[in-house]
Amino acid sequence: MPWREPCQRPRGLTNAEIARRLVPSSKTMRIHVSNVFAKLRVAGRAEAVGHARDARLGQG
Repeated sequence: MPWREPCQRPRGLTNAEIARRLVPSSKTMRIHVSNVFAKLRVAGRAEAVGHARDARLGQG
């Protein structure tokens, strides 16, 4: 649960370790993905992938 993260930090866990312990719900992921699409000004995954290809993202 996200509210547990502040409790984990004093234990000396890294951000990556905390992230592995937190399991976001599908609703949380939908919201995050939707926010990313809004910031990229795209309507969905296909359009985002098209923009990434045009920008040659992920190629080496």
